Amino acid sequence: MDMEQMLAVIEQACEEFKHPATQPRAEQVLLQFRRSAAPAAACRFILERSASVEARFHAACTLREAAVREWASTAPADRAAQRSYALAYASHHAAEPGLAVVRAALVGAAALMLKRGWGEMAPEERAAFFQEVHASAQPADGPGAAARLRTSLEVLEAVVGEFGLSTATALGLSWDYHERCRAELEASAAGAGGLACCRAAWPGDIGLPLGCDGARRARRPMDLAQLSRSWAQFLQQFFLHALAVARSTAASGAALSGEDAGACRAAMALMASVLNWGFRAGGGGGGGAAAPFGAPPRNGGGAEAAAALRPGQAWAELLLDESSTDWLLALLQTLRGGGSGGGAGQLAEPARQLVVSFCSLVGDVFPRPAPGEAAAAATVGHCARMLRAALPWVTPAGAAVRAALAGDEGEVVDAALSSLAANHKPAALAAAADALAAGGGGPHAFQALEELTRPCLEAGGAAGADAAEPWVADCTDMLLGAWSAILSPQCSYAAAPTGPPAGAAGCAARVFAALVEGALADAAAGAHEDATEEEDVGAGAAARDEWLSRAAALARAAPAESLGLLADRIADNQRALAAAAAAGADVSEHLEALCWLARASAHALADSGAGETPLPPEALLLALAAPGAAGAAAGAAAERLSCALLELCGLCLSPGATAAGACSPRLMETALWAAARWADTYLLPEEEPLPEPLEARFGAAGGGGRAAVELLASSANRCLTGYPGEAELQGVVTGALLPALVRRRAVCAALLGCEPWRQLGGAFAAREAVLARTLPQKQQRALARSLCAAAAGFEAGDSTANGGGGDGGAQQQQARDHQRQQAACYVHGLMEPAARELGALAALVPPQLAAAAERADVQLQLCTPPCI
Repeated sequence: MDMEQMLAVIEQACEEFKHPATQPRAEQVLLQFRRSAAPAAACRFILERSASVEARFHAACTLREAAVREWASTAPADRAAQRSYALAYASHHAAEPGLAVVRAALVGAAALMLKRGWGEMAPEERAAFFQEVHASAQPADGPGAAARLRTSLEVLEAVVGEFGLSTATALGLSWDYHERCRAELEASAAGAGGLACCRAAWPGDIGLPLGCDGARRARRPMDLAQLSRSWAQFLQQFFLHALAVARSTAASGAALSGEDAGACRAAMALMASVLNWGFRAGGGGGGGAAAPFGAPPRNGGGAEAAAALRPGQAWAELLLDESSTDWLLALLQTLRGGGSGGGAGQLAEPARQLVVSFCSLVGDVFPRPAPGEAAAAATVGHCARMLRAALPWVTPAGAAVRAALAGDEGEVVDAALSSLAANHKPAALAAAADALAAGGGGPHAFQALEELTRPCLEAGGAAGADAAEPWVADCTDMLLGAWSAILSPQCSYAAAPTGPPAGAAGCAARVFAALVEGALADAAAGAHEDATEEEDVGAGAAARDEWLSRAAALARAAPAESLGLLADRIADNQRALAAAAAAGADVSEHLEALCWLARASAHALADSGAGETPLPPEALLLALAAPGAAGAAAGAAAERLSCALLELCGLCLSPGATAAGACSPRLMETALWAAARWADTYLLPEEEPLPEPLEARFGAAGGGGRAAVELLASSANRCLTGYPGEAELQGVVTGALLPALVRRRAVCAALLGCEPWRQLGGAFAAREAVLARTLPQKQQRALARSLCAAAAGFEAGDSTANGGGGDGGAQQQQARDHQRQQAACYVHGLMEPAARELGALAALVPPQLAAAAERADVQLQLCTPPCI
């Protein structure tokens, strides 16, 4: 088949591909062309002769795939010729908008071929490629000059993407090859001398030769030897070139008017790609974790955009220089002020994404603060510049959210503020915000963050995945993450932990109040819907707990207001629940509200404690230790909320509430889970004393701790025996509440002395049907472990000092022997009936039972802890 026939076949297949009836046949033709041997000549013929954009696109894709597939059988000169052809074609057709997809495919092909041959190229050959990229933008004058420059920037961006591990194309080569290419492209200059080398590296003047008057600057030639030395710092070289282009086009007005043909947009995209590079020399981080080959780059907003970028100290002079961002701030101000022109509409998004990248800088790129200094001046200055860029997007917040709900959510969902809060210490952010507000640069950052968070919560941000607009939930998560970063206590080895910055606590209290109201409204709206299993277990439950953990940071920053609000809402809903139950009305909304309040209260008061000794949260301790009325009010609120949680658990002990439907299994499941989390931290602690008001109420000194133990034991007994068939509720009791109660000896001693625990032990020992028949086997074993573990309480009273001799030592030994005898009798009483049953069973079928006991699966079931 000659070239003309091949051209006709491909064009016809492209036309047939548009119609469903002929699409399968056309697809086979195009795939056969993609896989054909040595298609380079045919691809060039189609690219140069075809009038069909689709045919040219398929030819460009085929050229790209064949270049890698047939690399080994292609002569080095032919490889270079194909790469040069792709560059020349993209440059020659740079000013044709209709060929954008073809141009993109060929730009990607050139970058891919460079990557594939990188390991075989000498430094001079690598430098020659970039010299060729520079030459593709020539001549600097005349028609199409700006478009050619834009295309050369797109080539460099494609190179950055191809050499990055998270966005590389699979080449069928080892990981080591990709890593070596990445490391060699990243290799950067060290210190001012290296940066000066980078400034002189790009052939000629790196500034865009475009101005309103069309003036051009003289260019200095550079030989390949000099060029190969200067191109030892590729990424900084790319960034500097893009920075000069973007600054020049923005200052001249060519970007806003569209005369730059998109060069400014391409330059900002290249700068963002360089900043999001997965730097290793700067300590790792940047761009997030490596994705599989061929995965799309993660350039959007949301949580992914808050990834820390660590370019390292070698980039400090370049990135922290005000001239690197002043043009960007001016451009954004012009765009926000209604700057119009042919290119204005395409500049906002890449400009915002570049700001997000600058906000995500972290690590050695910033100088260390001097001793006694909260934050280095360079860090504070950078944060102030980024706040000046980002705050106008979201102020006034009401107008920004209304515009987002109308369909223009770009400015709200971009993660600039979130990235700034996540990647910088609160002290630096607070100092920058104070300086900006004092200088008349707009509202304080914390106030602006509050004013943005509250409308998002009111718009359904507390509903999560059920929000009317998907971006509302994403934006709310992002903002809560920012608040969590700002409010988290700052700890170091050299200084005591510090609380949130001044002014942040008041904002946090108001945001938390809005969050509670929004969440309660969402709970009421979902009360009449059937909950799916995914919402209560697995990933759904983990996401819910993560969301509540971020919300808890708000509550702990202002406990007097926030914990008191939770206690008031629990009391209000309990009264409303009782009234609705007495009137025979629907109680589902109040039950769901109490479920959410119980879970939120547990997160606010205590951490999960998984894998470590449960202690009160540091943020809460700092607030409770505050001097004067503030600390007293915080302590009173924490105590009141703890009592409200315990009272909620006691609902199941009221026969009237149970009969009226005011005590559902779901409510008790949530309340007892919350009580288990609370008890693991606050109930008769042995590790460290609680703050004074909580120690007096729930510590060993006061009587409230023992009363709480008896209440929880009564609730556990009631839920195990009074809710037959409720496996989830019984699983929470045996897998969460009882293990939390028997973890401390003081609580075990209190359990052994209370009647509800003796009743539960008696029911278990007597093998009552409600436990022996209806309770699942794993939960029976968990219950047996907790009942037996409580025997440690017999030793809780042994407070005699160690050592001693004579009569004192003998008395101590006598006491210990007596305690061990008590524990043995207690465990014997629990397990003896079960042992008798097992013995009787063994007497009936000894061979079968002995054989079964030797089976590994039976032993595994008997010895494995329950998974609740």
